[in-house]
Amino acid sequence: EWDFRGGKDYLIAGVTGKQETYRATQVPVYTRPHRNTYAVYSSYSREINPKWTAILGLRYTAISDPIKDQHVLTPQFQLLHTINKASS
Repeated sequence: EWDFRGGKDYLIAGVTGKQETYRATQVPVYTRPHRNTYAVYSSYSREINPKWTAILGLRYTAISDPIKDQHVLTPQFQLLHTINKASS
């Protein structure tokens, strides 16, 4: 996590990965009985003024699966309005 403009803006980035393994109980039995998932993500939060904050994010996920590989790009946009210090 990195902060800019004296802590008013934030940039978060990261990478995740996991492998899921399973045991086939019926046919067809695949030669790769596991699935690998990798993701790269980033999110930028910008304080427009003390009441409004905009958040932009992007995540790319690659799934290596015995049946069908997938490549997913997920954008995100949020606009937050702060009502008071405890609520937004």
